[in-house]
Amino acid sequence: MDIEKSVKNCVARILEIPASSLSLESSVDNVKSWDSLNHMKLILSLEGELGITFSDDEVVELTSIESLIAAVDDHLND
Repeated sequence: MDIEKSVKNCVARILEIPASSLSLESSVDNVKSWDSLNHMKLILSLEGELGITFSDDEVVELTSIESLIAAVDDHLND
């Protein structure tokens, strides 16, 4: 499984932006549509699609593509 591609595709779908516009540096700070509501939709979508569960503490910290990829990788390889 290509974790980076899966995460980017999910983020793009939830935020309604092209996946090609996303990079590892994309985050709540520089993607206009990545607000708190879409953040929760994104977390729930990733959890459902990948069969993982993020802790409340993780959810608060997962604010960039890079952090999402790392967390998904950790959960899938746990």
